[in-house]
Amino acid sequence: MNEQDFTSTQNSTLRDITRNPIELSANWLVDNYPGLRATHITLAGTAGALAVGAIAERYPGTARLASWAHLASSLADAWDGPVARAHGKNNSRGTSLSGSLIDTASDRLQEFAAGTSQASIAFARGNKIGGFAQLAFAGSSLLPSLTRSLAESQGNVVSEGAIGSRHTRVTLNCLGYFWNEEPKRVTALGAVGTGLNLYNAAQRLDSLRTGSKNNLGDIDPQKKVHAKIRLGMLSLLSIAGGVNVYKKAKRSN
Repeated sequence: MNEQDFTSTQNSTLRDITRNPIELSANWLVDNYPGLRATHITLAGTAGALAVGAIAERYPGTARLASWAHLASSLADAWDGPVARAHGKNNSRGTSLSGSLIDTASDRLQEFAAGTSQASIAFARGNKIGGFAQLAFAGSSLLPSLTRSLAESQGNVVSEGAIGSRHTRVTLNCLGYFWNEEPKRVTALGAVGTGLNLYNAAQRLDSLRTGSKNNLGDIDPQKKVHAKIRLGMLSLLSIAGGVNVYKKAKRSN
């Protein structure tokens, strides 16, 4: 491994394919709406996802519609980063650490809220196994980011593939809402999501091992510092999430 090979986490193929059209549309947004900030997009998407989860949990009959609303809210994640970079390019500044932390926290909140909402719907429909599977999915959804931050805080570059990625979690959550009346599918989606999250987290933990094939190089020193801060934030979110999962599981009995 070349000690001067400073880089960042390697993106998934999907991100690489969609980068150009998204970057172009982000530049258009910044040029035509200069007051628009990445944080506005991030918070709007998060507010939408949290509202969708709360409504679907309270009124399970709306859950199928919630699948499309959750997808629309999640798509905001595709534009907040490019909009931030477009502003940074115009102002000769990079994406701020605070913006990055808000984006990471918002993504995790969206995924966690969707998972716990679907768990509550499953419990309300008498599907206890599916409810626990969805709770496991929700709780483990923080692990890929947590272990990525841990690896990067140690200076390691890790890959971002389809397994256990945000794209996969969004897809599984949308399908969970859409198939909320089908116990076997709800259970299977929760189990598959949990398994993918654990697999992804295990790969990233393995990057800490000397000679690991999952360690793809050395990360930029500044990103290493940012990763340590992000790791602390995600650790607190994980504790809060674990408490929430425990309370929901306890109430289901």
